[in-house]
Amino acid sequence: MAQLTIPIDRPLDLIGTLGPLVRGRGDPTIRLGGRAVARTSRTAQGPAAIAIEVVGNEIRAEAWGPGAGRLLEELPGFLGLDDDAGGFDPSLHPLVAQLARRRPGIRLGRTGAVLESLVPAVLEQRITGTEAWRGFRGLVLAHGEPAPGPLGLRLPPTAEVLAGLPSWTFPGLG
Repeated sequence: MAQLTIPIDRPLDLIGTLGPLVRGRGDPTIRLGGRAVARTSRTAQGPAAIAIEVVGNEIRAEAWGPGAGRLLEELPGFLGLDDDAGGFDPSLHPLVAQLARRRPGIRLGRTGAVLESLVPAVLEQRITGTEAWRGFRGLVLAHGEPAPGPLGLRLPPTAEVLAGLPSWTFPGLG
């Protein structure tokens, strides 16, 4: 296990920032709760899982697996903390001003995990949202693998696993 603490000087809405990564209820690759998030990912160094929590003016993270160091290294970008808000002027549009006032801690982060974002997005384009989420969950449970660490999450299948699945696998997953 590896750990990292990052001081923050402005609000961070962890759930609002990372919520869009959740693919429906029961997504086995990510879990949101209160002020904490747990997520899995495949990095160039190998699979990893990370638990992130906002405590006061700090972000505390723990990560497990061969890719733990990479997830911790990329954490500021994942949470959108390295964005410069210096030129942001929400007063230029009333809706943007209202949202900036109501949700000041929302950030736009980056995962760096193209396949992990692409597979559920393709499913969501092919079938309705609820069916896509159910299909993604089934795909991960059937063809993914347990994530490192104690979080009880699963890793999505690799590109090699997906490419090796026979075509009749997918209708059975919805």
